Amino acid sequence: MPPPPFTYLTVQGCQGLGQGSYWSWQSNNGPGRIYNHYQWCSWTNVDLYKYEEINKRIYETGKVSYRLTVIGWGSKSTNEVIVRIYVDQARSPERSKVVPGTTTLIAKVSCDFVYGHEAGATCGSQPGAVQDEILADLSAGQVMEFKTTVPLPAKSTDNEDRKTGLNFEVKFEATNPANPGAIANLGTLRTVVRCDASTRGGFNGPACIFGGVQPSWWLSRTDPQVGEVARHVYDALNNPNSTRPPDPSGNKLIPYNLTRTVDGNLNDAQRRRAVYQCSKWFPKQPDESCDEYPFASTYEGSFNDPETNYSVRYINADHNSTEGNKRGVWYYYDRILELDQFRVYAY
Repeated sequence: MPPPPFTYLTVQGCQGLGQGSYWSWQSNNGPGRIYNHYQWCSWTNVDLYKYEEINKRIYETGKVSYRLTVIGWGSKSTNEVIVRIYVDQARSPERSKVVPGTTTLIAKVSCDFVYGHEAGATCGSQPGAVQDEILADLSAGQVMEFKTTVPLPAKSTDNEDRKTGLNFEVKFEATNPANPGAIANLGTLRTVVRCDASTRGGFNGPACIFGGVQPSWWLSRTDPQVGEVARHVYDALNNPNSTRPPDPSGNKLIPYNLTRTVDGNLNDAQRRRAVYQCSKWFPKQPDESCDEYPFASTYEGSFNDPETNYSVRYINADHNSTEGNKRGVWYYYDRILELDQFRVYAY
């Protein structure tokens, strides 16, 4: 089945994903969940305790419970990353010596470059930013917000898209005057961000996305607009030796995982080779055009060694052009740049 529609999450939507694997408290290295290229979220229930020694025995004398939700937003038009922190369901049992009205949540945002900048370069307008708010105020609707503007490297022959990657983390702590001097380390969320300012392949300016998620292109064989493309790709992936051109060895391999290229010359050359192979192996009907998989806009297309690890077929021309147009929009929508990998599913 295809993934859910590409939409932005609400707080309730993030919380509806379930918490289990999305925040690993014990490892102190919770990754959160990368919902799509432009959104990252996590939530968990938190319990803070106060213990006291009474008559040489340790007793729990206070407890604060709440739900903590973190949502990060990338951008399709700026080199900014925004993180918002939400709290709800803050409460304490009767006679607790720690309560939401006196408990402070501390959030610290930091980041460091992985590539695209020299070592030691700063990674935003607010690296190491710290905010603290009373839990009761957050539970009443106040929101913590961090906005980080990521500096982009200069364009170069080695980095035409001005890409830069960074580790981004949010660390949480809590304090309460009933525990003077004590700071509870609640854990750290970490993720990877990529920003760029590409002006090729249909792009025209900066954007920031969350890495660590594999973009996927889905094709349905029952889709009335692109069904013939889907059936061709399905056959190529599931029964490659039945496709043309044949592989004399009988060991034809056609990949699911593809790598985008924005090289117009390579795109055109791969299409010309596909058209030649179509005309070599099949008769053509007036309403048909030559379809190839892997796509001509990928490095896995027909210009590869061995030359037989691809498939061509005449299909309905409208289906062919519609699928190509939709995929081009998706490349732009999901920020698939030169050398970005994605996976193809035909079902």
